[in-house]
Amino acid sequence: MLYRRARQNCGMEPSCAIALAPTAQPRHGIRLAPINGLRGIAILGVLYAHLSAGIWSFGELPLWLSPLLTNTATGVNLFFILSGFVLFLPYVANAQAMGSTADRIDFYRRRALRLLPLFYVAVAVQWTFAALDGTSDAREFFSVVAFAFTFDARHFGPSFNFPLWSIGVEVVFSALFPFLALASRKTGMLRLVVGVLAAAWRCG
Repeated sequence: MLYRRARQNCGMEPSCAIALAPTAQPRHGIRLAPINGLRGIAILGVLYAHLSAGIWSFGELPLWLSPLLTNTATGVNLFFILSGFVLFLPYVANAQAMGSTADRIDFYRRRALRLLPLFYVAVAVQWTFAALDGTSDAREFFSVVAFAFTFDARHFGPSFNFPLWSIGVEVVFSALFPFLALASRKTGMLRLVVGVLAAAWRCG
């Protein structure tokens, strides 16, 4: 609708028409270059946090520089926020639907193909070495492959690769996403957010 209004106001001015011309969109979702750039920054921040762990301490750096070099692990939080935004945007823009069972199955299929193959390859390889070393067992393996570890506060990340906790969180969120999207349509975003925060506070 906004595009149509802008196009009507634009008239036949060539430069305006070019600027407003719709770009090719992927079959699923909407691509926003600034969001992809922010996600890249978030990923680089997390990589830097892992590579520089123990090198810097808050008191060793100037006050203006310390937050930039010692808090880059918050890139995980930024990445989660942006991922949720990117997932939800097509449904807000009515570019995708979530009302039917077929829609939900299609969503789960795409998310599974995106998240699970590399996750299971990493788990299989790393758990095998950990098991041979005696630092992990079959109980942990089945907990990880079933994503039960995401609900265990004592073992929130696999012992053989703790950062895999973030994939577990993404998988759980993806499983809940269709229901959250439908709830936002029926109850409104404000009520949904308040309800989720209240449930998180009570569980926490």
